[in-house]
Amino acid sequence: MELLRQGIESFLEGADLPFANYEFLFVDDGSRDDTWQQLEGLCQDGPHMARKAQRSATFQCLRLDSNQGKGAALRRGVLASQGDWVLTLDADWATDPLELVRWYKNDPIGFLAPEAIQVGSREHPLSQVTDHPLRRGLGRCFNAVTQALSHLTLRDTQCGFKLYPGPVARRLFDGLRIQGWAHDVELLERATRQGSPIVERPVHWSAVGNSRVQPLPDSLRMLRDVVRIRVRLAWEDWRAGLRNPWWRATAVALFAGLVFVLATFGQYGLTVDEPIQHLYGQCLAKWYTSGFADRDALKVNNLYLYGGAFEVWPGLLDQAKGGLPIYALRHLMTALLGLVGVMGAIRLTHLLSGQARAAFFVAILLLLHPLWWGHTFINSKDTPFAVGYVWSLYYIARLVRRLPRFPLGLVIKLGLVLGWTMGVRVGGAVLYPIVGLGLVLGLGFAWRRRELSLGAAMRMGAGLVVLIGVGSYAVMLAFWPWAQVRPLVNPWLAFQEAAKFRWNGEVAFGGGWVSANDLPWDYVPRLLAIQTPEAWLLGLGLALVCMRTLWRSTGRRARIPLLLLVVAALLPVGFVMGTHAVLYDNLRHLLFVLPPLAILSALGWNALATRLQDRVWEKAVPLVGAAVLALPAIALVRLHPYEYTYYNELVGGPEHAFERYEADYWFQSGWEALELLEARLAEEPAQDEPFRIYSPGFHYLVGIFVRSRPNLRFVGKEDVADFVAVTTRIDADQAIAGETIVRVGRYGKDFFVIKDRRKLRLAPK
Repeated sequence: MELLRQGIESFLEGADLPFANYEFLFVDDGSRDDTWQQLEGLCQDGPHMARKAQRSATFQCLRLDSNQGKGAALRRGVLASQGDWVLTLDADWATDPLELVRWYKNDPIGFLAPEAIQVGSREHPLSQVTDHPLRRGLGRCFNAVTQALSHLTLRDTQCGFKLYPGPVARRLFDGLRIQGWAHDVELLERATRQGSPIVERPVHWSAVGNSRVQPLPDSLRMLRDVVRIRVRLAWEDWRAGLRNPWWRATAVALFAGLVFVLATFGQYGLTVDEPIQHLYGQCLAKWYTSGFADRDALKVNNLYLYGGAFEVWPGLLDQAKGGLPIYALRHLMTALLGLVGVMGAIRLTHLLSGQARAAFFVAILLLLHPLWWGHTFINSKDTPFAVGYVWSLYYIARLVRRLPRFPLGLVIKLGLVLGWTMGVRVGGAVLYPIVGLGLVLGLGFAWRRRELSLGAAMRMGAGLVVLIGVGSYAVMLAFWPWAQVRPLVNPWLAFQEAAKFRWNGEVAFGGGWVSANDLPWDYVPRLLAIQTPEAWLLGLGLALVCMRTLWRSTGRRARIPLLLLVVAALLPVGFVMGTHAVLYDNLRHLLFVLPPLAILSALGWNALATRLQDRVWEKAVPLVGAAVLALPAIALVRLHPYEYTYYNELVGGPEHAFERYEADYWFQSGWEALELLEARLAEEPAQDEPFRIYSPGFHYLVGIFVRSRPNLRFVGKEDVADFVAVTTRIDADQAIAGETIVRVGRYGKDFFVIKDRRKLRLAPK
């Protein structure tokens, strides 16, 4: 207590600060010794010390009924304060309050910033710290974990020496919920979310021998509290967001999407790729569960060239719970992942625009795009890749906006998502140039603003490249057995193979058949034009027209993520066109550019709504939007569950497009055709022998279908079959004789048929 008395006297005599009055508040946290009596004595002597130093000062003692923690004690004191500025410091006087004089003299303008919170940092390069090495190390570890779990970028959150503007302090402490040592994290996290600037300043700090801090137990309790803070603030953000009608509308849209997934995932049949994809997933599961002894995953067709970041999970599920309806579960898993992709697009749109309205627009655009839904249920390669792509862009944008200060957790999240994306398909490496461009532009902007020197910018950029590159590469390897065999060689070989992939097939395009190895130059742009909903095209046109307004309305630092989004949307398309890459199945290999295009379209619609706000034409925007969105919505219903065959009205809709372009290139309709055949046979008299079914080119389909149906049997020859299931693609059904008894198609176009050959087979020859 004598140390405290001396410190107050020293401060009153040397406080050369622009403050006329001082207020000293002492809080006793329910002590059981004579601390309270000593504090009362100090408060009684306070006026005498103030008069002696010729200062105007008041002294007040406060007491808690029981020990509730440091946070509770500070909260009591701050809420009782009345000054324009509030300084909190520990009773052990580890930092002398005269440190404020040095802060003021070094930066008089910043010191008096009305909203800025100034925190002492023991990790500041100019700080002078005396502490035990173990406690210092534990503190740094705690701060690293705190950065990983929060939005904070501070190098030291736990130094008790902090200066707040009075109103800001009382607002933050009034909402404080954590009572213990981790209260600093909650306060600073809340301040960051509320937009209050936080400035780290150097301090002279000396550890006090009789401190009650227990480094290891207190650190563990603090980590627990940090997790609680993260969860509580996320919940508060969610509740606050729902007060906004646009966020409520977005939540309703997502919920409707979830209901659609849960209600329809069992209605999707097998595609041509799913059996081999699931076989790869099973081999991946055996690779890990056998301790890398089972090497079948290294030789499944050409799938070893792909990572198993998604496929391994259905494989493990099938291995753990054999007999599950695994293909229906795969459809459910990919569809739920597709909703996660929509959420990523929502987050990125809101980050770029700052408006919940734009986030709602992108949710509606994606959720009403038949092409997105169609692939979301059945495409276990391109859907996960697209989801990883948009979430990687989101974390890249967040990182660039925070430069040159960023939380460690943000870098960790970017590395995890980027690595997972490449763990689905090595083509995710296209994100590396986007990361590099973002770092160059972001750090270059910080250097021009003199926020750091050129050398510091280069060192920071190199460090981030190493952290993100090594971290993401390690995550990719974790999900990719073939890459694990030769980590530095095989990923590069896979990338080369993907770049020069050849498929000796033909695709329907513009009313004719063209080789996938010799596609016309306009293959991608034309398909984008006729398979993109009209609402998207209008939004992209609006974004192009309003780009100057969008650019000007965005802060200079925030323009960089907008530029990166444009690059992410156009670079893959330009690369495919420039290299004459092999494509087939329409746009499925470029599914990952749909979320960036949807975001740009949503920004265009939002720009129009903003420009027409409070004008006579404002009410026309939702009417026009609803009208153009009705077109893909109707097609989505009529095409279900073959939504991926969608075409817009620029080419006459699906009805006319099916005459000139690909229809059911996934051959998913074969499953529905077999189900209809089964229902028809149930009406016929029972027979002793099972019905024999043949399918040219789709042995897997019939084999899986008849596996649980004893009245059906697959045969390998057409001439002994009772029924033949065949696709109508390239008029394959015309080569099969027999009566067509089952037809599956949409808009008057047959996708798959089943022909009855029993009369032909039994007829005399």
